[in-house]
Amino acid sequence: MKLVKRTEIEKPDKVYNLHIKNNNNYIANDIVVSNCHGVRGQILRDLLQECPNARFRFGFTGTMPHDPLDCLQVQSYIGPVLREYGASKLAKMGYVAEAFIKMVHVDYKIPPKGDYNEIKDIVFNNPYRQGIIKDIIKNSDGNVLVLVGKVSDEGDLLKDILSEDESFSDYEIEFLSGRDSAVDREKWRKSMDETGQKVITINFGDIMVKVDPDTYVPLSNGLFKKACDITIEDDISDDWVSEHSSVLY
Repeated sequence: MKLVKRTEIEKPDKVYNLHIKNNNNYIANDIVVSNCHGVRGQILRDLLQECPNARFRFGFTGTMPHDPLDCLQVQSYIGPVLREYGASKLAKMGYVAEAFIKMVHVDYKIPPKGDYNEIKDIVFNNPYRQGIIKDIIKNSDGNVLVLVGKVSDEGDLLKDILSEDESFSDYEIEFLSGRDSAVDREKWRKSMDETGQKVITINFGDIMVKVDPDTYVPLSNGLFKKACDITIEDDISDDWVSEHSSVLY
């Protein structure tokens, strides 16, 4: 890590993480914070060898290596795992919002055939399933956040489908992805706090859920991000996805 710029900012009441454009490393209260997502034991060793005078070494991550040897290597340089917090425990502690999931099982008269990706495309373009998505949105109060897996094949397509439907003429419909700037995403995040009917579609796996825009979603690097700020660049915690997601096929 090389210090390239020093800018002092006023600290908000609550800080989960700072977003530094093109670089998520920063210094807070004389503590060096470095986003080392997915770091392996060997790389961690090389990094720490450059910091021989570091008195305290803390590691906070949601992505401990699955390989036993890599896991032991990380612990040999940082220390043993002291605490583990799953999404459900964090929700009970009040750090993330509790999610209430309703699974929608869809049966098709003619089951789609092909490999996994081919079936996904067939199912997403199925008019009957698209109608179910529309009904879910119409029967949901307030603003709705729709999560999709692909930018152009799903996000752009769903926005066009909803926008062309006259029954959604009273809705503000927008699709956000990694193509959009942080400024644009922040604008829509703030707008979700306002009254009205908005449908925000963002790129995130093969999932559709309705969530509060202020729900904090755990990332695989151990940090949290509001649901309405999630972009294609974010790596969501696999454990959280497995525990809270509903897949719509």
